[in-house]
Amino acid sequence: MLVEIAPRILVVLGVGFLIANLRIGLDAFRFLKRRSSAILTWSSSKPRYYGMQLGLGVVLGLLLVYDSVVLVRVLQVEPTQLALARRAPQVFGVAMMFLYYGYAMPLSLRIGRGFYSDGIWSENGFVPYWKIGAVSWREGQEGGKEPALVIVSRVAVSSATRPESSRRMAFSTAPKIRTRASVLLS
Repeated sequence: MLVEIAPRILVVLGVGFLIANLRIGLDAFRFLKRRSSAILTWSSSKPRYYGMQLGLGVVLGLLLVYDSVVLVRVLQVEPTQLALARRAPQVFGVAMMFLYYGYAMPLSLRIGRGFYSDGIWSENGFVPYWKIGAVSWREGQEGGKEPALVIVSRVAVSSATRPESSRRMAFSTAPKIRTRASVLLS
């Protein structure tokens, strides 16, 4: 029973990771276009289990090579559509997970968080200035944490919602700050 369900699960996982890969790719493309308008940026902090995620990418890469070799051998022995239909979902799912953990996730950490000429890039994505209601810094609790940039979105408050639930906040940690000298000197 699990053997019959596993390819379907891998297809669903593959589609989910494909969407995540496309979103990160789109963010990276937007960052490349916006990079020259940076005013004040900082490096994104690495996730807690960053090394484990990279290790998972290596393991998925090895599994992808193994699955590809097995798929080629199966097609040499039994060159039918049925043989391809059995193995292709597994290769697709593993390939999308490998792309995410091996390339997309490390690429997303290279996107410079901070202030740009047309908005702020936070951990949650880019927010244009016209959508921002307030910006503030929050100091870390208990001494060891880094300061965080708090961005409060401008959202119309309806009578049916409470004011605190109608505001969305984006946090962005700011450990290492880089500036553009031309902006600071002007």
